Amino acid sequence: MGSDRRISRFDNYISKVTKRGQRNNGSASVSSTENSSSLAELTLHYDNTFNEKHKLEVLAGYTYQEFIDKGFNALSQNFPTDAFLSNNLAAGDQTTYDLGSFKTRNQLLSYLGRINYTYDSKYLLTASFRVDGSSRFGADEKYGYFPSLALSWRLSNEKFISDLDIFSDLKIRGSYGLTGNQSIGNYNSLVLLGTTGNATFNGSEFVGIAPIQLANPDLKWESTEQLDIGLDFGFLNNRITGSMDYYKKKTSDLLLFLPIPSTSGFTGSLQNVGDTENSGFEFSVESRNLTGDFKWTTNLNFSTLQNKVTNLGDLPFILQGGIRFISDFTILKEGESINAYYGYNTAGVFQSQAEVDGSAQPNAALGDLKFVDENGDGEINPDDRVVLGDPFPNFNIGLSNTFSYKGFNLSLFFDGSFGNELLNFSRIDSENPISPLRNRQDYVLNRWTPDNPTNENPSFINNNLARAVNDRTVEDATFVRLKNLTFGYDFPNLAIKGINNFSLYTTVQNVFLITDYSGYNPEVSSLGGSNLKVDYNAYPISRTFTLGVRVGL
Repeated sequence: MGSDRRISRFDNYISKVTKRGQRNNGSASVSSTENSSSLAELTLHYDNTFNEKHKLEVLAGYTYQEFIDKGFNALSQNFPTDAFLSNNLAAGDQTTYDLGSFKTRNQLLSYLGRINYTYDSKYLLTASFRVDGSSRFGADEKYGYFPSLALSWRLSNEKFISDLDIFSDLKIRGSYGLTGNQSIGNYNSLVLLGTTGNATFNGSEFVGIAPIQLANPDLKWESTEQLDIGLDFGFLNNRITGSMDYYKKKTSDLLLFLPIPSTSGFTGSLQNVGDTENSGFEFSVESRNLTGDFKWTTNLNFSTLQNKVTNLGDLPFILQGGIRFISDFTILKEGESINAYYGYNTAGVFQSQAEVDGSAQPNAALGDLKFVDENGDGEINPDDRVVLGDPFPNFNIGLSNTFSYKGFNLSLFFDGSFGNELLNFSRIDSENPISPLRNRQDYVLNRWTPDNPTNENPSFINNNLARAVNDRTVEDATFVRLKNLTFGYDFPNLAIKGINNFSLYTTVQNVFLITDYSGYNPEVSSLGGSNLKVDYNAYPISRTFTLGVRVGL
């Protein structure tokens, strides 16, 4: 059993001497939050070996976890002095007071069981079953059922393989299982009430209470089934080892926030809709190329990924994505990758009035971008948007080499990603600033002018916020990077009492990057772990130099 609790408080005061504070004659706010979780686990474990060849391990258990989050916030403005800071909210103007509080609670309950069986160190079986319940889902859909099965056969322990004298290790394996996802926030299956403005009756003001969310009693677990087939191998007394895997993963009942008819009084609802599929190969190999005084070891791994939406039910597509003044810039559509970038193709820059007059943009100015009329209806509108790429790489690779000779050692690690795109929102800001006084990237200096009729960059005089997501701002994010380089020296035969080993080393991280991406980092995701990837003023990866000493006592 266990419990965690965290309490935090945040105080903020905006002084009247600042431009922002002048608008409100000083503004103070205080907020506090309390997060707690409690966990209870009860497990039974059985382990035994029979007749020296049969090994059985059984686990059964029950777990319960509860999360409670609550908080309070208060704001006050129009202070007679800055002296109070946020320590006396009552000194502000009473008509500016703003109070708020919240409390949320969710629970997880699980029953689990697992069996591991091994026979003669050759045949291995693992079977498990979980029943997980979450308070976040509908009244009749709170529980999900998730079995799994894994089998493996260590062929290298079979006589007909060992007699070949080829493999030092060989094992084939396969697994299949289901997992669930309940990361949707709290209360999405219920009708929620909230404040919706004030009303006055008989000279008194009352706070309005009304539903702010529709119920979805059918909301249930998102589930993922995965099949893996793999092979582990070793040659030459394991001087060469590696593995090969094929995987196929299908996710069903996706948890997505979908738009609903405005006649309902709401804009959207969280629902289960659609299926997606991921499949690919993974390969890794490690080789001890040289083993004498000069040692050289290589480790190579690569993986492929094919990602696509396989079913959206009765929906032709779903638009998603929103950041600042841009929305609906990704699409879920059968046959396409999840959250593929959705926007306009461009065809250069208008160079003459004749081009403008004969185009689907009759109101364009010279130097404006030309957009492609994909459906041929004679005008540029949202129906001309197409899939511009997706954030998932077709191929990833990692390569490391380690060299050593008489105390000297050198290691290099490369990684790379190929075939993926990234929406460069920083470029959107530069090409379509919300204020003409904002800084822009230096490539806009080579803009179209009558004296510089370039077909590469427009004039940047007229913003195109409605078409800001296009093949200029969705960029190829393929890259190769030397991620780490380390050089060191281990002093041999130390004769210093109390010191077993002593070494010096220097490390450089992010040594160099090869890419056509115009931003700082082609593998960034400013929206965190979401598969909706955007580069929005992300901080660049720094190049770091480290000089160190290791001493073993």
